[in-house]
Amino acid sequence: MRKSWWWTLPIVLVALYFGINLYAERRVQKEVDNAIAEMSSFADVDYEDVDFDLFSRKASIKGVVISPVGEERRLSIDRVVVLKAKGEKTFFTRLHILFMGVRVESGEAGEKVAAFLDDLGYEPEEMKADIELDYRFKPEERDFRLKTLTYRVKNMGEISLSLHLSNIDLRDDALSLLLSFPRILIHEAKLSYRDDSLVPRLLKAMAEKRGISVDSLIEGITAEVERGISEEGEQIAAEALEAFRKFLEDPEEISLIISPKNPLPLARIKRARDPAQLLRILNFRIET
Repeated sequence: MRKSWWWTLPIVLVALYFGINLYAERRVQKEVDNAIAEMSSFADVDYEDVDFDLFSRKASIKGVVISPVGEERRLSIDRVVVLKAKGEKTFFTRLHILFMGVRVESGEAGEKVAAFLDDLGYEPEEMKADIELDYRFKPEERDFRLKTLTYRVKNMGEISLSLHLSNIDLRDDALSLLLSFPRILIHEAKLSYRDDSLVPRLLKAMAEKRGISVDSLIEGITAEVERGISEEGEQIAAEALEAFRKFLEDPEEISLIISPKNPLPLARIKRARDPAQLLRILNFRIET
């Protein structure tokens, strides 16, 4: 009897797993449908399927199509994967989400971008983008960390932003948030670009249009930047220029970084009149 009971236990557990998983999927689907209903006044949203994995607790939505009301263009997403989502009904205090296979279909702007990339030698199927958003907000500490906001296109390049702010409450309405803007403190920020093939193709296209070599084009660009360097910001600007030149000559990765020694109110940045002094206060630098 015991042997028979143990034999059926795995079957029961598997059935229980799929039962709970199915329940969770239906619950996730209901939440998705409710969110879509709230967006109906400004966009039509369709999707193919919703999936939820009980063990990894990852929810995914397949075949998403977003069509803004009154516009020809539409946004298609192969897959949306929610890795982490915690918080209140109207705001997530912790969110990590992936948008995979994003592309804009039809519309004049989309056609212009497609034509431009086609001139650079990219195939239409290469124009899909992946977007990653990962942030954490601590309401009690009024602390916001954007771990990453990344936009990447395979075989083309990737741009990412990370940011740390404090004295901010993202639960405020838009007006209150705008009024609190001067008091928000910035701790650090980093904007990075990693190139796969876009920059060399851009430089080649620009050089061909001007009838010069790529090396001559790079020399011309850096010379123009040098002419724009002010005496006050000479050292910082010279270091930035050298990093920029290295990136143009060997495009791999370039980062713009600010990390003030002490958290800096955004109002201080807005009031700044001396660009060189502001760069020093922000501890601005370019790294390759």
